[in-house]
Amino acid sequence: MTSQSRTQQIQESIDNNELYILKKYQKNGNNINYFFTPAIEIKLYKGIVVYRDQKNITLQFDKILNKSLYNMLLNIHEKLSSLLLSKFEINTDKKFYTMISETDTKFSIKCYLPQNYNKYFIKCSFENLECSFRLPHLKSDLNSVIIKIRNIWETNEKIGYNIEIIDIDY
Repeated sequence: MTSQSRTQQIQESIDNNELYILKKYQKNGNNINYFFTPAIEIKLYKGIVVYRDQKNITLQFDKILNKSLYNMLLNIHEKLSSLLLSKFEINTDKKFYTMISETDTKFSIKCYLPQNYNKYFIKCSFENLECSFRLPHLKSDLNSVIIKIRNIWETNEKIGYNIEIIDIDY
């Protein structure tokens, strides 16, 4: 699926009222999560690992080589943030982070690694064979990654995305 068709698919889901947002307060009562249903999954190709720890991986892409991916992620952010702001009363003075961080030539996506007690819930493959997940080395070039836009979070000052990796092909 091309990036343009993926963006169109999300827009059609919004237009046809097929994409729902569920609002859920966190246990502390001050913060809010907005969950999407159905889930939004995107397959990314040739990401480079530039940061990693036990909970997160940051993937980096070249803006020129991945121009359609860059534009798609910005368009998806625009559509989801517009939908969120149209459905819920949210203070527009808050800083709304996009899905990506960027420099002049690169952009990055920070992805959460779903786990419980260091047991990761990520499907992995290497050369079309299933394997156990292991944290990739820095500067590793991943064949493909499927990410899921899990939710949008809101605190007193900020709004941003929780994005998690659900599948990696080394």
